Amino acid sequence: MRTKSAVLNPVVLAFVAGAVASWGLYVPVVHKAAALLQSKLSAFLFVGVAYFLVAVLVPAVLIFLCKYDPTAKASPNFRAGPIGWGIAAGTAGAVGALCVIMAATNAGRGGALFVAPLVFAGAPIVNTIATITWFHPVKKLPDWRFFCGLLLAVAGAGLVMIFKDSSSEASATSVFTLNVLGYVAGAVLSWGLYVPVVHEAAMKLQSSLRAFLFVGVAYFLVAVLVPAFVIFGLGNDPTAGVSPNFDATPIGWGIAAGIAGAAGALCVIFAVTNAGKGGALYVAPLVFAGAPIVNTIATITYFHKAGKPPEAPFYIGLLLAAGGAAMVMIFKPAPAPPTPEPAATPGSH
Repeated sequence: MRTKSAVLNPVVLAFVAGAVASWGLYVPVVHKAAALLQSKLSAFLFVGVAYFLVAVLVPAVLIFLCKYDPTAKASPNFRAGPIGWGIAAGTAGAVGALCVIMAATNAGRGGALFVAPLVFAGAPIVNTIATITWFHPVKKLPDWRFFCGLLLAVAGAGLVMIFKDSSSEASATSVFTLNVLGYVAGAVLSWGLYVPVVHEAAMKLQSSLRAFLFVGVAYFLVAVLVPAFVIFGLGNDPTAGVSPNFDATPIGWGIAAGIAGAAGALCVIFAVTNAGKGGALYVAPLVFAGAPIVNTIATITYFHKAGKPPEAPFYIGLLLAAGGAAMVMIFKPAPAPPTPEPAATPGSH
C-alpha cells in the first residue's frame, strides 16, 4: 500500500495538475461547443469523436502496430473481465460527460459557473464511498475530520453557486430545477465512480495505456455511435435548436472539449496507478478540488466574462471546496491490509 508521501510525489502531482487543468476547462469548453452547434447531442458526438482519435487510435497504434506500451507490466491482461472494467470506466465517463452538457446548457448562459462546482463537489463523495466500501474496503470508519472535509467541499460548492457572477443568465432558480439537478446528480454519480473503476481496470489490465484504450472504446460506443445514429440515422435530434450549426468552428470547439476530457482521463489513470493501491482516495479529491477553480477562472475571464467581480463569499466557497477536498485527502482511511493466509499445520501438505 502506498502512503500519503507516495501520492504527493512529483510524478503523481504532475498528472493531478494535468487532470485539474483539463477537466477544469472541459465544462466551459463543451458548454460553448453546445451553444455554437445549437445542439447538445451534437456536442456530445464531437466529444466522442475526439475521444476516438485520442483514446482509441493513438493507444491502438502504439500497442498493436508499434508493439510499444511503456505502462505494461510483466504480463498485460486482455481477458474479458479486465476489458469489461475498462469499458465500464469509459461508460461512466461518457454518461457523466453527457449529463454535464445537459446540465450546463439547461442552466443557461454561464451555467458552467454553477454546474461544475456542484459536480466536482459531489463526485469525490461518491468516489470515497465507492472506494472505501467496495474497491478498497477499510476496517473502521474514517476520522471525523474526513467527513468534515466532505461537508466543507459541499458547502463551498453551495457558496460558489449562490454568489457567482450576477451578470450571468443562469441563476440559482434556473439551477434548482429537476431538469438541471437531475443531470448534475447523474454526472456526480458517473464521474464519482469513474476514478475507482478506471483504477481497477488499469490494475487488472496491468497497463495504464490499455485502460485508456478501453475507456476510448466505450466513448466511441456511447458518444459516437449512439448520437450519430440518432442524428443522422433517425434524423431526429431532440436537443437541436432552430438551425443546428455544423460549421468548422463549432465542430472545433466540440473536438477541443473532447480532447480536454480525454487528456484529463489519461492524467487520472496515470495519477492513480502511480499512487498505488487506494490511490483513488487521494487523487480524486485533489482533482475535483482543483478543477472547479480552473473552471471558474476560465469562465469569468474568457467564456462568459463577468460584468463585475463575484462577491467575496464566492471566493470563500472556492477555498472551502479546495480545503475540504484537502482534508479528505489528509484524513482518508487506510485500506484494509490483505488477510494473511492461515499457517500450515504440522504434517499438512
